[in-house]
Amino acid sequence: MGVHEPVAAGPVATTAPEDQAAFLRLSVLAGGGAEAQAAPLSATVSWLVTLAEAAAITLASLISGIDDFFIDGYYWIRQLYRKIFLHHKIRQVRQQALSSIPEK
Repeated sequence: MGVHEPVAAGPVATTAPEDQAAFLRLSVLAGGGAEAQAAPLSATVSWLVTLAEAAAITLASLISGIDDFFIDGYYWIRQLYRKIFLHHKIRQVRQQALSSIPEK
């Protein structure tokens, strides 16, 4: 194989015992081996931890948002009530009326 020849990509189709042994030796040297078999479990646990953290953050945001919803609802209902029922009864205070009162 020359320096500029393309290298075939993808899995090797040979299943000779020598090739399998060489692959296992390389995977152990590269940090694989028994740890490589435990990786899916570790990835699953990591994914579950991330999912639990996301659920906890979502629940905290929901609880925090509920009180804001009730406070905002009370504000808008009060504004609507004042606009409908009390607007004609409440006089606006003018600047002249405030200025005519002497300071204490």
